[in-house]
Amino acid sequence: MCVCYNIRYWQTVAVEKIMEEEESYDSPIYGERRSPTSRDNYDYEYSNPNNSEEDEDEEESGNNHRTKHRKHAPLILEDRITTLPRSIILINILSFLPTKDAILTSVLSKRWAYLWTSVSSLSFTQSYETATVFAGEVDDTLLLHRAPKLANFSVQFEYRSRLKRRLDLWVRFATTTKVDKLSLHLSSHYSPLDANGYRLPQYLYANEFVSEPDLSFCKIKPIGLLHWTSLKRLCIRKSAVCEDVIRKVLMGSPRLEYLELNDCYEFNRLDIVSESLRKLVIDSCLVGPKPKRPKSFRKTKHTLYCISPLPDSILHHILSFLPTEDAIKTSVLSKSWNRLWTFASDLSFYNRRGIKRSGVKLDKFLIDFEYSSRYSYNVNKWVRFTTTHKVENLYLEFYGTEKANTSRPSYLLARLLCTNSTLKLLSLRFCKFATKPTICWTSLTVLRISCASLTHDMIQNILLGSPALTELRLYNFVLQGENDFAFQGQNVVINSTSLKKLELDGEEDRAKNYGYATVEISAPNLLFLSISGFMYKRKFQLTNELSLVETKLGFECKSNDYGRNSSYLIYRNDLRELLLKLLHVPKLTISTWCLQVLTILEVKTWLSPLAKRKSLVLDTKLDKWNLPGIANLLQSSPYLEKLVINLVPFYNSELEFPQDFIIDNNFDHEEYWKSQNREFGCLSRHLKTVEIVGFEAKCFGLKYLTGLVQFLLKHARVHEKLVIYGKAVASNQTPTLLEACRLCEVTSMFLSYQRSSPNAVVIFS
Repeated sequence: MCVCYNIRYWQTVAVEKIMEEEESYDSPIYGERRSPTSRDNYDYEYSNPNNSEEDEDEEESGNNHRTKHRKHAPLILEDRITTLPRSIILINILSFLPTKDAILTSVLSKRWAYLWTSVSSLSFTQSYETATVFAGEVDDTLLLHRAPKLANFSVQFEYRSRLKRRLDLWVRFATTTKVDKLSLHLSSHYSPLDANGYRLPQYLYANEFVSEPDLSFCKIKPIGLLHWTSLKRLCIRKSAVCEDVIRKVLMGSPRLEYLELNDCYEFNRLDIVSESLRKLVIDSCLVGPKPKRPKSFRKTKHTLYCISPLPDSILHHILSFLPTEDAIKTSVLSKSWNRLWTFASDLSFYNRRGIKRSGVKLDKFLIDFEYSSRYSYNVNKWVRFTTTHKVENLYLEFYGTEKANTSRPSYLLARLLCTNSTLKLLSLRFCKFATKPTICWTSLTVLRISCASLTHDMIQNILLGSPALTELRLYNFVLQGENDFAFQGQNVVINSTSLKKLELDGEEDRAKNYGYATVEISAPNLLFLSISGFMYKRKFQLTNELSLVETKLGFECKSNDYGRNSSYLIYRNDLRELLLKLLHVPKLTISTWCLQVLTILEVKTWLSPLAKRKSLVLDTKLDKWNLPGIANLLQSSPYLEKLVINLVPFYNSELEFPQDFIIDNNFDHEEYWKSQNREFGCLSRHLKTVEIVGFEAKCFGLKYLTGLVQFLLKHARVHEKLVIYGKAVASNQTPTLLEACRLCEVTSMFLSYQRSSPNAVVIFS
């Protein structure tokens, strides 16, 4: 009776749950409410599973009795599972349940009483009970189990050395039933590196049936050779594995295809030699002997003994990924960690003062706080520190109002920093140069300057003193002297043979009533050029631009004389000259303001020369006055293969058309694309892909977008796909159900449009 104690207990619990559910039935599905049923009405007697024929005869004899009382019995749902064949219930249903849940099904009826004893999969997991109670439950279950063969046997519990004999019996039971997958997920209360792990019995090393053993917290110490002829997949976790064990495993497993070592230790070298092995996973393993456990280990809840044995160079590298403040906190862990942080290769400070450090060389040094002139001595001291420690990546990123020409103080770069030859990346924000600085950055490859006032001499000295510079970014900058009469007509020359990437982003504030300044760019090896932001009264000239492969035009040039035709004449002439220099560039990105200037050129019947661009990005929220500009670009791009319409641009400043221009050149946007009778070479020969990014079903420009899409689908003869990315997808967010439904409606509308290409598809993402 003691063997069946736990099973009878689980049966009793299940019966009580069923009785509670039956008492609460008050639904038309179940008929009238059932009265409480006495527990005596349930049969607690265990029937013999071998006498299935007697059970069937007994069921048939009771059919007449059930028919007589069917009118008076409550209406219940039909039990379709019980009518299934025995093999289906066992193999396809009970085998997928945890063993405890499978045992609970024995109370359903006499037929279910012993079905669980024949399942081919046993899985035991310790929950809240003690290890001893859990072991007793497993023993009771195995005594009643009768399946001749097991596909899976799994136990997961907190191992104790006193339970070794019982675990040996469980493993013997599994191997006797020729188990395929054997999982021993053991754990320790103290440490994953505890010496009291379970030692596998020797007979397991000669098992020819186990194909997928998964072992955790086990001692693998075979005596002699292994004979795992069926082994295909082996996982070893949190166990001691020496070189000799790995060699024996590989030699005794001729069919091994997958080997995983996770949190293993006690090996200095691994020689993996196997003809059948296809995948090897080594994760979080310690090289060398197992670290010793201190005497006070049992009183310690958290340990670092998986990390502390690592070489100091690796620990320095790990600490470099932490903020400096967090890295310093590790000094309290132990004596060995006391000064490890002082050798970290990266330092980052946010509103912090300087500190002492012992390392010889730094990879990264970052300072980010609101600068004031009273901190100049401290910053100079930190800059001297970076020079002494040969910093390669230096970030002096002070923050303020994000405007370069405000009265707030900026840090004056020290002479020592301007002649630092070890710098490779320098990022400056709210910093200023001397009037005629001496620059010697022989190793510098990336320079980013934000919120600064620059002169022609400063830019020239920077470029001359940086012979290896490949990337230059000027963000929110102003040309010092723009507001002076002396600066009118001067040229700012950006001349560099090493420069490959140039980004210019102008300051938002604008000067008044003064002439133009010309920015001349001469970089024979330049690959990427971006001109964005506010470029009031700045004219750009490109020379030696044949190497360009990508250009972004996202700038604006607003003025105060909107009513004068001369201002529009200057705008369109400057943009036209710039586009003429970019005819050979394969990829062009253009923003709203530039598109609307092109609209002026289109209205004035300016025929753009044919360009060789293959990719065009329209970075704009569509508007009525963008359409002529888009048509101008399509007509001048006969080799265009890909068109991207980005409806969520970073810049979306619009050109303010004068009222008389709008009155004289007004048009109907619904009939605009239908009235286009000219030939678009890209539509007939090359355009294959159209992408719409940041789409919203109720966006402002939907009526302009639908006309453009309908025009493209109707005339693109080799078009292959139209991809629509919702706004939530473009911003890495999950769209709501309402947004998804609206997008589907618009996609259906696009699908109804006439398509010239038989291969064209519309894809919603």
